[in-house]
Amino acid sequence: VDPSKIEKTFTLSNPEITNKFQQILADIPMEHMLISEKIIDYAKKRGEKLNDTIYITLPDHISAAIERYKKGITLKNPLMWDIRRLYRDEFEVGEKAAEIVREAAGVSFLEDEKAFIAMHFVNAQLNESNYEMNKIYTITHIIQEILDLVSAYFHIRYDQNSLTYFRFVTHLKFFAQRLLSEPEDEEGDGDQELLAMIMEKNGDAFQCAQKIKRFLSYKYHYSIGNEEMTYLTIHIARIIKKTT
Repeated sequence: VDPSKIEKTFTLSNPEITNKFQQILADIPMEHMLISEKIIDYAKKRGEKLNDTIYITLPDHISAAIERYKKGITLKNPLMWDIRRLYRDEFEVGEKAAEIVREAAGVSFLEDEKAFIAMHFVNAQLNESNYEMNKIYTITHIIQEILDLVSAYFHIRYDQNSLTYFRFVTHLKFFAQRLLSEPEDEEGDGDQELLAMIMEKNGDAFQCAQKIKRFLSYKYHYSIGNEEMTYLTIHIARIIKKTT
């Protein structure tokens, strides 16, 4: 590379994160990476202290969201109003992110997507804020319980260095946060047709998700709705595809 053409150098201190960052670079269009970098730069200029994982989770989400919107697929965020109310600064970053995406990619995100983006910044600040340690421990425990259930159900061992595993764990972090903030799930019936389609194509993954649903209902008195069942089934299907 001609040094005179280098505009920016990314320096990540954690070798594991650096490895996943390289996977992301190979996995998504460079345009989406540059969009994400602009969003992160905006957040940092606002004074946000972010964990390096944001350089993996945000580009991965932004790229997937752009592709979804181009196909006419939008996802509802059951906590959109709560996120907007409780995480105002992060939601403002989500709004700016939508503006950047619209200008760069011609895709207009809905309010639900802005909230999804905001949660990435909430998550990236967990290690940098006064987030209650007992909640972090509980979140970690819930994540591990679900990972153990999936592993035992399919008799698999995870490739913890894989991007698929990292995406699954990231999703479970968000899910565990929702479980702790809203013990009673109020997302309603969700998209029954979409869930039925996913269930038909990924029967084993759906059965595993059903087992997780029963476990969480018994232990945490938390009822998973159709939207979360859809997400869980998709992630589980990806995991078993990569490990079997």
